[in-house]
Amino acid sequence: MKMACIFLTLFHRKKLIKIIQHGASQLSVADYYNRIEIWKNSTLNYQFSMSHIWDRFLPKQLSFFQRFANFILKTLNQIKTRRLFLKGFYTGQLEREYGIIAREFYVLYGEVILDKKLNKMFLQNPKFILKSKKQLLQIIQQQIKYKRLTIAILVVIFTIWTYIFGCNVKNLIFKILKEREKARLDKLRGQKYLEIDNYECQICYERPRNIIIKPCKHLTLCHECIQRLKQQKCPICKQQIEDQIEIFFT
Repeated sequence: MKMACIFLTLFHRKKLIKIIQHGASQLSVADYYNRIEIWKNSTLNYQFSMSHIWDRFLPKQLSFFQRFANFILKTLNQIKTRRLFLKGFYTGQLEREYGIIAREFYVLYGEVILDKKLNKMFLQNPKFILKSKKQLLQIIQQQIKYKRLTIAILVVIFTIWTYIFGCNVKNLIFKILKEREKARLDKLRGQKYLEIDNYECQICYERPRNIIIKPCKHLTLCHECIQRLKQQKCPICKQQIEDQIEIFFT
């Protein structure tokens, strides 16, 4: 049963340049031990089960200059430890066939389904066909590493996103607090002009009145008199004094 053909384009040192693979059109596998019917899908991976069948080299006719250049380059590559960038000219085409050897034991990796009505088990759409259990363990380990790497990447992305979101929330809170602090410290907001008949305190009539009472914003007392008030109320409107602003005259 022909599984795949690989065509290799070679230099004089037979370096692989191109691989062309053709998948199998039919595959029949029987499990005589468990009597499991195997349904094959188009995504079945044959890569790990392939065996080398034969090679056929199709030489290419080279000119005298090409043969001479290949000989020189081959000699230099053997002498020098560092390989040259130019390997040589194409010497031909190698046709190589890989396939699955009949009457051999293989490991299929897929999902087994039990049909209770038909009393049969089906290996539906196997993903891999392998030569040994060791290859199966290697594939499972690679899948586990891939999942761990995916989880690690998602954790890093979530951590970065959380940090950025937290910084934005923190900056927003600081901005709100800063605006509130600015509003609290700006106690003279809305008072552009103060019309004062005289600067004498309305209680002692000796010292200049230099205290603005909040929230009524009356300018009636001096610093000493407001300290001696028995009731913290404005002498004019009788509102409760919540805060005070001391102003200085120059």
